[in-house]
Amino acid sequence: MTAIAILTIAGVLLIFAETLAMCGAFFAAGALAFAGAAAVAFFEFGAWASAGVGAAFLLSCALALVFWSKIIPKTRFSREIYLKSSESGKSPARDTAGLVGREGLAKTPLCPSGVVEVGGGLFDASCEDGHCEVGEKVCVASSSPFGLKVRKIRKDL
Repeated sequence: MTAIAILTIAGVLLIFAETLAMCGAFFAAGALAFAGAAAVAFFEFGAWASAGVGAAFLLSCALALVFWSKIIPKTRFSREIYLKSSESGKSPARDTAGLVGREGLAKTPLCPSGVVEVGGGLFDASCEDGHCEVGEKVCVASSSPFGLKVRKIRKDL
């Protein structure tokens, strides 16, 4: 009987710890503790005792849910957890289609992606040639919402 009580209490505590950590490990450990308690209850007292431990598991999960959805939002602790205000609006997308064909300068190594300066602005870019050193001149080959595609400007041509 003591083992059943200890495992059940440990399971309840671990499930409530899961609501703080939210990583899954505490819930798994709590579920295993309840499974152990149910197994001990089954072998000592039969199926009804084991079903009672299962009901305690479901009840503790439900109480943890109610605790976090109804009780915690009314406490001072909730100010640290829940968002009280929101910002509306969206950031304007930069129109990079007009940069195609323009020359720029690699500000970071492009291997194959990095940052280039084109027309006075810094942009994420990937190099079609695979690698480009800092300071090399590049030409914008294409534009997409995810960045620019650039090519090295060859001096030997």
